[in-house]
Amino acid sequence: MFRNILVVEHSLQRSDKPFLAAVEFSRLHRSSIVDLSIVEPRLYNGSDEQARHDGALVERERRLVAHHVLDDHVTTARQAQLACKAFIVQSQTPSVEILNVARSEGCDVIFIAAQKRQGFFVKLLEESEMDWVIQHAQVPVLVFP
Repeated sequence: MFRNILVVEHSLQRSDKPFLAAVEFSRLHRSSIVDLSIVEPRLYNGSDEQARHDGALVERERRLVAHHVLDDHVTTARQAQLACKAFIVQSQTPSVEILNVARSEGCDVIFIAAQKRQGFFVKLLEESEMDWVIQHAQVPVLVFP
């Protein structure tokens, strides 16, 4: 019944709970994992070259961290003999990206962490955005504390 599990990672809100749960769930259901990392864009009003340069460095660092996390997850999944695809998306509309990837990859369930920390992405996924994902998803959404 559950062939593809979407696991959502946040660049500023790290939690391995959804991924580790997805590995166990995948073992039970012989599922594949789709690991999505949404990287928080650097929002700044830089009118000078240094501000734009610094913003680009922050975004590049966040993408590198996301690559590292997803590489670790793919390795863990392969060691468990599970298929795992990894995607990195930089977006100001994470809820839309989550549902687009779920739909395009044929995911049957979404695993996501809900933690309260500072950051743009967390603010976006507070009640209204998280509710939007839950209300508009065509598949079950499991939220991990």
